[in-house]
Amino acid sequence: MEHIEMVERLHEKANISYTDAKDALERSGWDMLEALVLLEREGKIDPLTASTSSADGETAYETVTATASKSKKENGFHEAMNKVGETLKRLFNDSITTDFVVRRQGKEVFRIQVLIAVILCLCIWEPILIAVVVGLICDCRYSIDSRAGKNGDSADHE
Repeated sequence: MEHIEMVERLHEKANISYTDAKDALERSGWDMLEALVLLEREGKIDPLTASTSSADGETAYETVTATASKSKKENGFHEAMNKVGETLKRLFNDSITTDFVVRRQGKEVFRIQVLIAVILCLCIWEPILIAVVVGLICDCRYSIDSRAGKNGDSADHE
């Protein structure tokens, strides 16, 4: 089949412009099926369907999914997003199992989950800033303490 005939046939079958048909065929090496899959991936045509006929003359349709391997670029993106998701999950879990602690003269004055402390700092940062400065003037010590089940290390900051 000549290229012109292939473009015309793809144009008719896929209900796309001649330009799109020619472009898809050129990018797919003039392989009609590959061109259809390419057009489907780009959203220019509806998902491909296949039909089968039974002995009683009824025709059944099913959606055909193209099984093309993902490109290295797509795989790299998905791996990066998985790593970001795992990191966010770990940070969220750590923020729940870690406390922000205020101590004065060795006695614990205030303890709150880090997650709640961060949310409060985002919502009412001005009063929090004032409270921290007043606490520093009053010789308060601030620390981040892990709860039971963790290593128990704390990072003190004056």
